[in-house]
Amino acid sequence: MEGSLHLWGEETIPAAHDEEAAIGVHGLVDHIKRRYRARLTGELVVPAQDGCYADFPPALDLRLVQALQARGITRLYSHQR
Repeated sequence: MEGSLHLWGEETIPAAHDEEAAIGVHGLVDHIKRRYRARLTGELVVPAQDGCYADFPPALDLRLVQALQARGITRLYSHQR
């Protein structure tokens, strides 16, 4: 089903791009916790932190750099270099 998220072939959850029906990441986590509570043995919440950025590598194909820049992407996350 297009526009939906399928959890291991079971229940269907509206996809995030459908703003009216989207449950968001917190709703998805809550759903998984409820649905699979007997299988979960722990939860680790990592606090948000700012990303680390790096310039495009000099060897990156200019066409890719231009395509990214056309989408407003001017740097990569440092782990993407």
